[in-house]
Amino acid sequence: MEERCTARRAYDCKDYTVPAFHKGYLVYSFELNPSNVQLCLNTFSSAGLAAGSDYTVIDVVPGQVPEIPADKRTGKHILFFKAGVSNRVGGANIQQGDVMTQASAAPAVGAGSQGSAPRPPPPVTPGSSGNVPLVRIDDVLPPDSRVYVFKSDTQGHEYGVYTGAEQLFKRGKVHMLALEFWPQGSRENGFEAKALLDFLYDNAFQCFDAATHGYDVLGRPSGHHAFTDFLDALPRSEDPIGAWEDLVCSRFDS
Repeated sequence: MEERCTARRAYDCKDYTVPAFHKGYLVYSFELNPSNVQLCLNTFSSAGLAAGSDYTVIDVVPGQVPEIPADKRTGKHILFFKAGVSNRVGGANIQQGDVMTQASAAPAVGAGSQGSAPRPPPPVTPGSSGNVPLVRIDDVLPPDSRVYVFKSDTQGHEYGVYTGAEQLFKRGKVHMLALEFWPQGSRENGFEAKALLDFLYDNAFQCFDAATHGYDVLGRPSGHHAFTDFLDALPRSEDPIGAWEDLVCSRFDS
């Protein structure tokens, strides 16, 4: 399963979504950024994947749980949701720019004042703002789901993503996590970075660094708060947006 709520760079579904499909998995992929939605659809096409038989695009109405076609709930397939993931449902106001797609709280969208059915939000183009849907993982995945890899690259929104999947975690159904850990981004989005690591530790996960930058040093202490302390201690001259790194986490009771 792969989730992207906001993006600092172009994302095209090549790193997890398509490879997992080719391995035979049922892949749940969520994308909030409309530009990246199109990049992913282009990737599916260039990889020879066919809409309907290999992947299904699911439009999400803010405030409603998306309906997954009955014949697409098992087996080798990509379920591609045009939505972000959070610990609440409804909508998010976004401003799409060159650096980051920023999301903020917005009321859930229900039936119109004249009783009309809710409608999907209009598309958001680069440089514009608009309302996009948010869903909770616990509402979308069946209760008996088992997740082999939960990949999250959500630019500081990880705590909201994971607490929206709390029942999935508490049932011990997630085997491995891959996440981009960015303490400064978490704080800018109203989440304490150490609270995220506490949540993972309390749900039986041990995390390890996967160094991808010059300032990441393999083999350093991996206590569940050590990642935050290490990254926060680095000067902004190392990275103007605040230091970040990729973490891989696995359950220590499995």
